[in-house]
Amino acid sequence: GSWLKLTGPCSRSESLAVMQEAIAAHQAEEKRKKAKGATLGFHAFQSFDAKRSQAEAHGKTPKRALSDSESEDDDDQKVKPINWSSPPKELRERGDGEGQHAVEFIAHFIRFIVGLWRTKLDEGALTAEAGRQGKLSDAVLGVFQSEASLKETQDSLAHLLRQLEKGIVDTEVLARLDEMATLSAKREYMEANKSYIELTIGKKKWHNAYFGGEAKHNKGFHARRVSRSDLNAFDSDDTLQKYVQALRRVIVFAQWWRPNSDVSRHM
Repeated sequence: GSWLKLTGPCSRSESLAVMQEAIAAHQAEEKRKKAKGATLGFHAFQSFDAKRSQAEAHGKTPKRALSDSESEDDDDQKVKPINWSSPPKELRERGDGEGQHAVEFIAHFIRFIVGLWRTKLDEGALTAEAGRQGKLSDAVLGVFQSEASLKETQDSLAHLLRQLEKGIVDTEVLARLDEMATLSAKREYMEANKSYIELTIGKKKWHNAYFGGEAKHNKGFHARRVSRSDLNAFDSDDTLQKYVQALRRVIVFAQWWRPNSDVSRHM
């Protein structure tokens, strides 16, 4: 009944040794296969795409991972770098000719004034006595003397320039931005500021997205919730808020270095 039949002159001990070698070889092969499976399985877990697996389980496919040579489509959080090193040599006024459409002119105005700011900062010209408008407050002067403030302004406006390029700026917002840039180029800073206020506050009594308040006779100040209809695009868009504030900062700088001879037209 033995499963191994001994033949020839081999002794029983020799046959047993052969059998043990065969068993050892078989066990070694099984161990090798098991180790290979582990390498391709659990130990390679870092290559497992859990997000894709979940998406496939729900019948969805996540965005394909981009290679190092590709750039992610602008999601308003990541934008392509803007070349600020070659601003326009002079600031044109808004016209109706070629190259003077709203999108192009807003970008032209921004690049010129930011370039002027960079030039004056590099020259060390932004002192308390500098500019043609007169002295600025210490706080405002500190902003314009700060490399970090200029960098922050450029980063915020880069989002606007990319959105303008892609044609995805809201029509009403674009109209207000156009007014701000066009009027500032004409040194009508008071009117430009009115467009800024209309964009940021609109028809709301308080510039507050969620709560306002109203004083009642002998009853103190009572909070009230501003209805959703009182809100505008500015209230709900963080990116819009950042680049509109950055644009106004640029306009304040423009007023400092390109003042109107009639100061009543200043902000």
